[in-house]
Parts: sequence; C-alpha cells; structure tokens
Amino acid sequence: MYISNFSPYEDFSGSVWDMAQGYQNQMFFSTRKGVIAFNADEWNFIPTSNLPYALEYDSVSRRLYIGCLNMLGFLETDNYGRYQFKSLYEPNEDIGVIYDIILDGAFIYTISNFAISKVSLTDTSLTREWISTTDDNFQGAFKSGEKLYINITDAGLFQIENDTIWPTINGHKLAGKEIIFAIDLPRDEKLIGTGDNELFIFKNEDFFPFKIDDEEYIQASVLSDGILLNDSAVVISTLIGGSLIIDLNTRKTVHTINYQTGLPDDEIVSLALDANNGMWLSHSKGLSRVDQNFPVHNFDAYPGLEGNILYIATPDDELYVATSEGVYYLKEEKEYNEKIILKKAEQEEIDHIGKKRRRSKNKDSFFSFFKGKKNNKSDSEKAGNKTKKRRFKIFGRTKDKSLQLESEKEETPQYIKEKIYELRSVSHRYKKITEINDKCKQMVVLPDRIVVAANNGLYEIKNKKGRVIVDEKYFHTLAADENNTLVAVADDELYLLFLNDNKWIIEKHKAPVESIQCAYI
Repeated sequence: MYISNFSPYEDFSGSVWDMAQGYQNQMFFSTRKGVIAFNADEWNFIPTSNLPYALEYDSVSRRLYIGCLNMLGFLETDNYGRYQFKSLYEPNEDIGVIYDIILDGAFIYTISNFAISKVSLTDTSLTREWISTTDDNFQGAFKSGEKLYINITDAGLFQIENDTIWPTINGHKLAGKEIIFAIDLPRDEKLIGTGDNELFIFKNEDFFPFKIDDEEYIQASVLSDGILLNDSAVVISTLIGGSLIIDLNTRKTVHTINYQTGLPDDEIVSLALDANNGMWLSHSKGLSRVDQNFPVHNFDAYPGLEGNILYIATPDDELYVATSEGVYYLKEEKEYNEKIILKKAEQEEIDHIGKKRRRSKNKDSFFSFFKGKKNNKSDSEKAGNKTKKRRFKIFGRTKDKSLQLESEKEETPQYIKEKIYELRSVSHRYKKITEINDKCKQMVVLPDRIVVAANNGLYEIKNKKGRVIVDEKYFHTLAADENNTLVAVADDELYLLFLNDNKWIIEKHKAPVESIQCAYI
C-alpha cells in the first residue's frame, strides 16, 4: 500500500465530514467553509449557502447533491465550467443538519435528526415529510432492496413503505443505538456499525452480531465510518486508532492504517473509495489516499530508522537498510493494552486466600470497585465526547439505577484480580544491528548471512547479529559470484573472500591500479 497525504490549503484545520467522487472523476469534500473540489492537480473552493455536510453523487443526472444545515442543494457549472451551489429544497422549519442523502429513482430522501424529507427530482417539490418527536429522533438510515429503513432513538428500526412508517419485526434490537454506517455486502446483506462500537449483519430483517478478530481494538477506538473495499474486505475507521481493513470471511485484520504506517493523524472522520479503488481517509490534518495497487511501498514512515539511506537488501522477504549510522531491519511489533479483570475464585482459590469475608460498612464491597472506576473514564469514553460523524446532538438516555447491595449479613463471593493483555495495534519498527556503528554503503546477500561494506571495515550479519570480518579498512565496493565468492575493494587493496566450514578464508591482493571504483564478477 502507498499512502499520499494532502492538505486542501496551507492553513487547513478541522475535518472533512464527507467525500464523494463526481463527474470526470473529480473528488469533492465537505468542510466547515464549504465544498472543495480536487481534480488531482488543483483544489477549488465552492462556497455554499449553509454549512455543508452530506455528499451524494447521482451518476444518471451527473449531479452532486449536498446536504446542508436546513437545506438540500446541488452543484452545477456555469458557462465557464465553474461549479456553483444551487438550492434544491429548503424546509419551512429548523430540521438541523442533513447528515445523509439516499437516492431512490425519481426521488431523493434527506435524513436529519429531526426530519426525513422525500423530494421529487422531477419538479423539486416536497412529496412527504416525517418530523421526529421531542424524545425520539432519527438515528441513522439505510436502503436495503426497495425499502428504506430508519432507526428511531428508543423505538428501534422502522421501515418506510408506501410513504408510511412501519415497525420491523426485530427492530427493537437497535433501540437506543445510533447507526453510524451501513455497508452493502454480497448476498443482500448489510454490515451496520453503531454508535456503541458494535457491528451487525442485517439480513432478512434480522440482526446478527459481526464479531471481528480485533474486537477490543474497535471497542477502544470508537467507530466513525465504514466502506466496502471489495467483495471480500471492508474498511472500518475509528476516532482514535486509524483504520482497519478486515477480511469478511476470516474476520481478521488484513492491514492497519494509522499514524505508524504513514497517516498524519489517527482520528479518522470519514472514508470514501474512488473509481481507481483508491481509499480516501479524512482527518484533522487533511486527507490521505491509500493506493492498494501501486507497486511502491513507503517504508521510511516507520520509526527507528536513523541516518541517510544508502542501500537496501531483502533476504527472505525481510527488509534491511544500510544507512550512514549502521544497518537496520524492519520488525513487526504488536502493541498490547494491559487490563485488570475480576475473576470469580474457585473453591480452592478461596481456601488459599482465606475465609470468606462478609460485607461491612467499613470495608469496600465488590460493587465499590466499579463505583471507584466511575470517574476514571477510559480513552474510548473520552473519545465519545468528540464530534462524531453524523452526530450533531447528544441525547440523554435513561441510565441504569445503581445496584443495591444485599443485606449486610449475606456472604459475598470471592473475586481475584487477573491481568490480561489486549492487542491494540500491529505495526512495524526498525531495529538496529547493534554491533555495527559505521557508515554502511553496500550489502551482499548470501544464503545464510549478509555481508556489509562500510567506512571502517567489512561486516557480516547472521541471525540479526553483526560481526567484523575485516577491520579498519575503507570498503567502497562489494560483489559476489554464483558460488558466493566475494570481492571487496578497499582503496588500493582487493580482497577475495569465501566460506570454508563456516569460516572466512581471506585473500588480500594489491590492486593493479591506484584506485578501483567498482568490481564485477
């Protein structure tokens, strides 16, 4: 994968809320200041009447529709080919920000927290409108087949059919949840991501949990968006941990795209896919495009590499880099979060701990452990306070009543603390061959080792360990033949080296000329 980072303008700040590819493959981005168009060469700012948010391109009419604050508009070109914003529909009351647009033949649906509007594309008239109540707002929508589904705050999932809202059979399963994204999958399925960081498969009007291999990573990182990458993979973005490419069959993470792999920021707001299968990610530093098919990978984004890069070698699909500071190799690193959980003790563990303790007003109970944690919010809880995609109002929800303790005389079960580790991220870091502290110019790969030519000697690397072969000589040229015989040139001296019983046999010869610049075997 190759990552290209962009900034629409020099002092860009904030986030791109939504992205879409329009006519002639131009990319469009909604921002606080308006819509920005990018043709791979120039950035063009297009002012809008109101704050823009949702973007949806209609390939039939070649129109880009824009959902704004209390307004639906679109872009059209003037006689000079410049884009201009035109209003299509303005409601008579405050409906808030239109956070989603759904095309349905000759009609277009706009979704906000407070209203669903059905507008005719033929005469731009309002055909039907549904207004939410004070307590029950619209918390996401998606189209499946010929039906439009709407999630209502505490009621769950409903469907719109023949301009009437009907409850669905299993809609209660989404009650109290917010739909962040809904991805079309093969076999008439939908992958739905919710505001409480859960994933579901929606099929035949029922919901099934979609558990991925890195479930804890998603829970800790806060879902923000999702797109279908191809028939076998989806991309899930988060507000804390970058994005994951997940295999739909194995449900394992194929790639992690975050700060450590080349993104300027890990807080991803929205995702999009262009016609060339390029993946776009928006963040506070601007935009990034990930090219999956580009035959070049940028390896200098990983930490740990020092000095100027002078040479690279790839033995057995490993990457070694020779620099002015030594030799480094790229190593996969898995980062874990340490977590303490409470585990109910078995009888033998209880006997080991001691007699059962009774609850006492002067002693902490098991439940006080959770009360003590109440004010210590986790990263994911803090991140939940950030502005999320498609979230413009925080709605209060009824909290569970506090747990009541049983009588003081009851015995409480014993619990023991257990330390577990959760995978947080998988990335790479350069590790130095610590035995080589020299300016290294060239490397030759042999079957079981690497030979390095450097300013102050000739070295070998075997099993990630360095060792001197020839010391205190300025080597600038190194070559090997098919029998792994080496020629190493040090100014006016020429060395022939070959292995015998795992030991180097070295023959030194006076160079036939004053200075040898290169050697071939």
